Amino acid sequence: MTAPSQGMPGLNDRVARHFVRRLRREAKRVAIAAAVAAGFLREEYVDSGGRVLQVFHRGDELPQAVSGQQVAAMLARRRRRLIEEVPHPVLGNGDLFVEEDEPELSPTTSAVSIGDGRPSPDGLAPATGIVRAVREAAEPPKASEVACLLLVAQAVTDAKHAERRVFDILRQQQPIVAIHCGIRHFETCFLNLLGRGLVLPGEVNRCNGYGLQRRNGFYFPNMADAKWQIVCFAGKDHDEKDGWCVGEAAQSAYPILVVSECERRVPATLIAAAQLTLDCGDLNAEIVKRTIEVVLGEQPTEDLDDIDFAQLDLSDLSVAIRSGTTPSSAVATLRKLVSTSVIEPSDGGTGTPGKSRDSNSVGSGSSSSSRRGTDQASGSEIVQPKKLSGTDSDRFIERIETFAGCDEARDWALSLAVDLPLWQAGDLHWEEMSTKLLLSGPPGTGKTMFARSLCNSLQVPMFTTSVSTWLEPSHLGDVVRRIKRSFAEAVAHQLAILFIDEIDGIGRRTDFTRYSADYWNTLVNCPLELLDGAARTTGVIVIGATNHPSVIDPALLRPGRLSPHLKISPPDVTARMGILRHHLGKDLGSIVATASKPTVLESEDDLRAFLHTLPDAVLRDLAGKGIEDFAWKATP
Repeated sequence: MTAPSQGMPGLNDRVARHFVRRLRREAKRVAIAAAVAAGFLREEYVDSGGRVLQVFHRGDELPQAVSGQQVAAMLARRRRRLIEEVPHPVLGNGDLFVEEDEPELSPTTSAVSIGDGRPSPDGLAPATGIVRAVREAAEPPKASEVACLLLVAQAVTDAKHAERRVFDILRQQQPIVAIHCGIRHFETCFLNLLGRGLVLPGEVNRCNGYGLQRRNGFYFPNMADAKWQIVCFAGKDHDEKDGWCVGEAAQSAYPILVVSECERRVPATLIAAAQLTLDCGDLNAEIVKRTIEVVLGEQPTEDLDDIDFAQLDLSDLSVAIRSGTTPSSAVATLRKLVSTSVIEPSDGGTGTPGKSRDSNSVGSGSSSSSRRGTDQASGSEIVQPKKLSGTDSDRFIERIETFAGCDEARDWALSLAVDLPLWQAGDLHWEEMSTKLLLSGPPGTGKTMFARSLCNSLQVPMFTTSVSTWLEPSHLGDVVRRIKRSFAEAVAHQLAILFIDEIDGIGRRTDFTRYSADYWNTLVNCPLELLDGAARTTGVIVIGATNHPSVIDPALLRPGRLSPHLKISPPDVTARMGILRHHLGKDLGSIVATASKPTVLESEDDLRAFLHTLPDAVLRDLAGKGIEDFAWKATP
């Protein structure tokens, strides 16, 4: 194993080393507990001068002449098998790894052995040797947990307060602390580590702040060993009606913790009142290198600066950085995870589902790529915006600024692009903006391309779905659930685009005497409810697309829902020139210059000679347009 890495820019190395030591101690504790459960060790607690010590002895049923390394190897085998499959280890099994040379005992070994740690009179290995071997063979920490705590260490450095000030705030009796990290799965991982006592010194029992209204009081799960109790407002538990809960939590005697992957998913009042706000920032090469070092024992030798870590989340690190792999292999896997999740969108704008992500989360190596993922619950696909390089190659990326074919739609989008920064700064309310739109037009006129262009120009993710996708489950309850989840996913991202194709398929409400009226009326009412008002779709730009707007229920087209309704017609000459100018750039002028000059017909003979050069199909077409006599008389 290499020496620990030195301090890194942007990462509080002292805090990082502290967290890593905690993770390693936890892994060793788990390994010892597994040895006790397997009967390899027997534990007892003794009073020594007022202090309770944990004392280990050899397991009563442990076969003789078993070394610590053999016990560690048997535990490793047990981790890979069901317990009932191998109830007792059998000596002589070829699966056992036996190391002849016993390492020397560490003077810091905390376990108490038989006697004074020397071999017992019957020749059995001392318990201290077994304890040490089991600890040394403990599974390394999980990559996701290492990276999560390194991100927290990065936040301590980047905080507005000095390190000492951070710790002073945490020592207060009732602090309000907010921690934000935009990386997917951070909330779940961080709260898990917090509860296990790997963030603060001791296990933490937390009450869901959003549950105060439902339970009419504070509820803490039964955790006998918990040292702390806090009220937690996590983004994943977000409830829009949080005002009363926030007030109750603030008046209580408990500390308050706000954890979020999306800043708009937590109470703004608590963010404003927080004594300490920590922003963990993004994954970067240094954090990934340090994670690889902790899990695999050494840092990679490769340069990681070419990897776009914004594409990855904590689960990706768990997949790539696993015990038994090499640092180079882990880096190669990370590159594959980025590249395989990057798929060029098709002309239709839906493409093939790739890796499921939101996170989060998202291509590396090419600015013309987009990230896609399929959510199994809603059926939506996630399209991440293509990165703009600011170079001439950007002209190959669809953007609203270069969109040709519908001036009204382009003006609507450009106006939205102006309003969004004002909303993000708090100077404009969402309901004061035009954030919903219905696009109609014949197939192939660019409705999906418009949505994709808006995604790239605004640099926000887009969730694409369709009514046919909603209807796949068939059962009414499942269909309604899928519709609601489509909206909920987009709302969870704030800011995002929800593109609904074939929205005319939702149909119209009908008289209850008609067959299946209940089914279709319920389907229409569901998006009506979800689209009604700004509160339900704050942070979501909703775009519906249809080839047949006349069959859509009029209630869906009212102001505040899918309004305005803009038509995209097939491109006229001006629009086609704009499309060619966009794709050909400076080459357009030279191509036009190579066009043949118009033919000038000065006499009837010139006309007859010209018509001779035309195909018969063209002549028949001329005849069909009312110039039959002229066309055919001009030919011999």
